[in-house]
Amino acid sequence: MPELEIDCITTAELVRATGISPHNVDQFRKAGILRPFKGKPENGLGFNFYSLKDVLNVAVALELKRRGFKTEQVAGCLQWLLERELPELREQWEQGRVLMLAVGDTPAFPRLLSHTEVFDNPDIDLQAAFQAGISVVLIDTSEAYRQLAAKATEIRHKELDRREQARIQAEERERRLKELCCK
Repeated sequence: MPELEIDCITTAELVRATGISPHNVDQFRKAGILRPFKGKPENGLGFNFYSLKDVLNVAVALELKRRGFKTEQVAGCLQWLLERELPELREQWEQGRVLMLAVGDTPAFPRLLSHTEVFDNPDIDLQAAFQAGISVVLIDTSEAYRQLAAKATEIRHKELDRREQARIQAEERERRLKELCCK
């Protein structure tokens, strides 16, 4: 099958790609982590769509929530990421700045960092933060995005395959009906 370039996904695909519930989608939307837009697919029905950047926001949010952050804290932590467009993030990733560092309930530095900028930086004392019981989270946003894009593509391929199989089955049923009617 040819490579499918995905730039947005439906709510159902978002749920399948991230494992979150529709209720969580609604929570993240209300907190401003997800920013849906309406689309009209070929059948004319309106659906909420999300960009793959939104999927990255959800992945980061899930990791922060897994580490004990409340939804409101997650939204505060994600503010910097939410303000960035995907081309800007890709440019950062190409420069080796892939890590988002959160200390407590806010990003320690409002930007992406390289491994060297985190681990060889005298201004970042991760050990002191750990000893003080402060939550420290490092998230490789580039790798998270890559994995989520691959998952979204896989989901879309499966959906297209399912639709194609359904079309073939419908055509076969119609052919059989015509044969029965014509005998």
